[in-house]
Amino acid sequence: METVPDSVFEDGVKAFDAGDYRVAAEAFWHFLSGNEQTAEHYEWSEYYLARSFLRIGVNHAGVEYLYNVAKERKRPELLPEALRDIEKIRDLLPYDDELVDTDLLRSGDFGALPPDVKSFVEYQQGRLDLLDGRPAWAERHFDRLSRTSDDEQRVQRSALRAKLAQALAGLKSTHAQDTKVKRDTRVAAQKALEEIAASKIDDFKVKNDAKRVLAEVLFERKEFDAALKVYNSIEVPFLSEEEANLFLEKAWARYYKGDARGALGILLTLDAPSYRKYFKPERFVLKALAYKTLCHYAAAKASAREFLRRYGSSLEEVRRSRDPLTDPVVRTAAVQRKKPKRIYAFLDSLQRERDQVDRFSDEFGLATHLARIYDLKIAEVNRELDRVVKEEGIKVATELLDYEEQARLVDYEVSLEVFRRLKKGRGKKVVDQEAPVPLGSRQVYYRFDGEYWNDELHDYRYRIDNRCFGEELFE
Repeated sequence: METVPDSVFEDGVKAFDAGDYRVAAEAFWHFLSGNEQTAEHYEWSEYYLARSFLRIGVNHAGVEYLYNVAKERKRPELLPEALRDIEKIRDLLPYDDELVDTDLLRSGDFGALPPDVKSFVEYQQGRLDLLDGRPAWAERHFDRLSRTSDDEQRVQRSALRAKLAQALAGLKSTHAQDTKVKRDTRVAAQKALEEIAASKIDDFKVKNDAKRVLAEVLFERKEFDAALKVYNSIEVPFLSEEEANLFLEKAWARYYKGDARGALGILLTLDAPSYRKYFKPERFVLKALAYKTLCHYAAAKASAREFLRRYGSSLEEVRRSRDPLTDPVVRTAAVQRKKPKRIYAFLDSLQRERDQVDRFSDEFGLATHLARIYDLKIAEVNRELDRVVKEEGIKVATELLDYEEQARLVDYEVSLEVFRRLKKGRGKKVVDQEAPVPLGSRQVYYRFDGEYWNDELHDYRYRIDNRCFGEELFE
């Protein structure tokens, strides 16, 4: 076999340094395809080819070659740089988690590494051990991170992420029967979450995740004011599904703390067109419960039945068909779930990158090689997406049936309360009345006319009389 000379590799380096990444990629591919793996510059060519692909935006191909460099480890000096590039890709871009997490990081023994890279590997391997049900192995990785004295920002960020993973694992382990040990574990986990949320380390996502879990813990402990305070500190993209979820969690907290009007104000926000596209059927049940608390029985029954009107055809299709995804509402809701969204984002990036393949020269077979990589991966990810969407579709259908049962139960309970109030409430005083709208106040009150403005979505207030009588008829 006639080999490609080192001068081709050197030309590729010159093109790379000059910012001509397409020419560089073609040179490095020429060198790789024309030499054995024992060639002097083979691993360097793989690394430079990966970086060239990343600069062009052909990211998955770049990850494939970074994987080769990190997996084979024939050039120890390249390993830290390859792992640093992989860390950036994981944080910023859709990526092949099976290739990177399962095949590379889960089982890799990378030996001595610089502190920042070592901390990244320790955290990822600990996280993956937790997912695989090996908490003792995960603790070994996390303990090494927690003992680090290196103040480099990336090292501290990995240690903070490990601390969050440990707190979540601790909470998960306490879900079964309550014991003193489990209560102590939950207290320790809550303290860890509070420390993470207050940390000065620059990791917005981790601190935001910690706040969300902390709010849920406080909610479960019935500390609703504290939970609301934490919920209000969580930052999410404006008009996103994450914001809709946050609104709904805050509405439940307000309802359970006895602020039915506050819950109704938040639910009014979720009726805005910007949020209406998100699958949130429980809001109708919560709205009915809030109206029922204030003894607005007609409105409570209307809210419960609004759920049945909104999702009636979907419920009928779920019962009729063996495949819940035949209903468009269920399918759309399934695709919106976290795991399908992540896979779809990766598929979308693959398809966009595949369109760039034809721009490469095929003189030495690079375009053909890239087309094969992308076509195989796109087919594989499509199969995975179909499988995951089917799983989520079954979950969505089950949730829909559960909320239907709750809506019908609320409708029935409201009917009972009407007769109970007629029997026991005659002649009693009305309690918890709204103060009248003040005349000449510095605050201006506007009657809602059904028109939503995005800059007002966080500020709606719901004025509604409490029609319940003075005796304690309701819990």
